[in-house]
Amino acid sequence: MFDFSLIKKSLNSLTSEHSKLQKQLEALRQERDVVAAAPVAPAEFLESMGQYIDQASTEFEGGLANVLRHFTHEHGRAAAGHHPAMLNTDRVGFINGTAVNREAALYFFGAAIKDGLARFAASDAYPQGGLTTTERTKQLAALDSKIADIEGKLATLTAEAKAAGVAL
Repeated sequence: MFDFSLIKKSLNSLTSEHSKLQKQLEALRQERDVVAAAPVAPAEFLESMGQYIDQASTEFEGGLANVLRHFTHEHGRAAAGHHPAMLNTDRVGFINGTAVNREAALYFFGAAIKDGLARFAASDAYPQGGLTTTERTKQLAALDSKIADIEGKLATLTAEAKAAGVAL
């Protein structure tokens, strides 16, 4: 008569270890998804939006300077035949039909928009748990390393089980 209790014990241990590693792997993958999808830290959000507003404003300013040159004389007097109605043309790009140019709005109202964004970032409406790019990168790298380690352990365990004739 054969004693199968040791085989049963070994198989239970094997499946238990496999299950434990699978659960750890799934938990780490979920944690990685949370970190990857975390909102941007408020300070980084404000810096990025500020750079966008400043860049758009700078681009618009060049065109505006070009058009306004036609409204003034070298001595600071209004040039004959030019008046502010010209601002409603595509030459400036401020108003095209009924649409206001985005860069123009950011040029003229950029400071107010930045103030509004700062209030938003400081409010309870801003998503919690924001990460800086550096924090996110470090956390993702650490999680990727842990995931790779567990995937390696699972592959080894599965290969050893297969070599012994056990399918997991």
